[in-house]
Amino acid sequence: MEPVPGEDKLNELMARVNKAQEAYKGLNQATIDSIFKAVSIAAGNERIKLAEMAVAETGIGIVEDKVIKNHYASEIIYNKVGAVS
Repeated sequence: MEPVPGEDKLNELMARVNKAQEAYKGLNQATIDSIFKAVSIAAGNERIKLAEMAVAETGIGIVEDKVIKNHYASEIIYNKVGAVS
């Protein structure tokens, strides 16, 4: 992840976040569930790369442990929450 180059860029990014949040608030539950599933699958598919990036960026942790954590966060939590909805 690249650092934010300045306050103007941060303000621009926050405006985009706020716009996306407003759009998201108008979605129905089926659409939100579909987004949640897609994000979960994408995170699960990239769990090794994400673990490597986290260790490289922070210098903290063990890649293999982060892979397990990413798997849990993406697939297992999705399955638990998905069973409720």
